[in-house]
Amino acid sequence: MKKTLLTLSLGFVLQAQAATSVRFSSTITSSSLSGLKNDISRAANRLQENDERVIIIDLSSGGGDLQASLRFVGEVYSLASRLGVQIDTRVTSSCESACTILYTAGQNRLASRSAQFGFHSPKIESRIPSGMNRADLLDRFRRDWLNAIGRVDGGLAYQLEDRGFLLRDDMQYISASRARGGYVTHIQ
Repeated sequence: MKKTLLTLSLGFVLQAQAATSVRFSSTITSSSLSGLKNDISRAANRLQENDERVIIIDLSSGGGDLQASLRFVGEVYSLASRLGVQIDTRVTSSCESACTILYTAGQNRLASRSAQFGFHSPKIESRIPSGMNRADLLDRFRRDWLNAIGRVDGGLAYQLEDRGFLLRDDMQYISASRARGGYVTHIQ
């Protein structure tokens, strides 16, 4: 009987299709993330009954709008639930700035051995809201960024803060192997 069950299990595995992936290599804006959301929805709608219900977001972005990235992470969780899929993220080359936050949206966070994650001081490219000064706003953005990383890997968030990665204007990189644990969950 065990032999028959094993054969049935293997037969099912062989019939199931590999995870579906969508690519995101744009500058992160509310508009580009809206497009990504649509791509995820279309990919989920194309899944067949026997397909693995996993969508992988392949990220390769130099970053962009930090706040849009933070908002989108929450949207990914509700989108996955609504569509009945698991959403993972993957980086094969580089993911910089706000992309490092977007990466945390994946249930599993995959990276190639050569993947690099880039961090730097947040930049303010719009008007500073009334009643706030530049230093306070930068501190708030740094805190939000560290909290996003800390949700998946408190140790990495501590390293970023301790080493001043979010205080420097020049990009500071961490390899996938150095970020392995809660941030990078699987190296491929």
